[in-house]
Amino acid sequence: MADPTVKFTWDLPNVGSDNDAWGGLLNMILDEIDGYLGAMTVDHNFAGIVTDDYTPVNLGSLTGTVIVDIEAGRFFYGTVTSAVTLSLSNLPSSGAVVFVMFEITDGGTDVTWPASFDWPGGSPPTLTASGVDVIAAYTRDGGTTWHAALAQLDSQ
Repeated sequence: MADPTVKFTWDLPNVGSDNDAWGGLLNMILDEIDGYLGAMTVDHNFAGIVTDDYTPVNLGSLTGTVIVDIEAGRFFYGTVTSAVTLSLSNLPSSGAVVFVMFEITDGGTDVTWPASFDWPGGSPPTLTASGVDVIAAYTRDGGTTWHAALAQLDSQ
């Protein structure tokens, strides 16, 4: 039996000028990708609005009105000591997506979230009175609307 690899050849298409089946298909795929990527605008420069540092920001004892500075980070944690109202500051302009996480200890019913937070079912969750809960939220319109959800209830 003859060695089949000796008689086998593979002609790669000449991208940009080959119009046979393989070259035509490859050129079509590359044109689609180029058109798609050319239409995209991706801005990874948040101009200092959001840090690339995932260092947790300790908000300490949460009581009264607490201003959460988005320039300080994306992960915030603290312990509720009495009724607290959270407010967000230094939000990016519309078009930038910002994700934040909140780790709230002993929240119970004492946490008031910003009115711009939209929750599944329309109402914020009831947090654990004695324990740790995690809330995830994001905005893509400069903070006009935050989509928020309970990520973990009574985390240990």
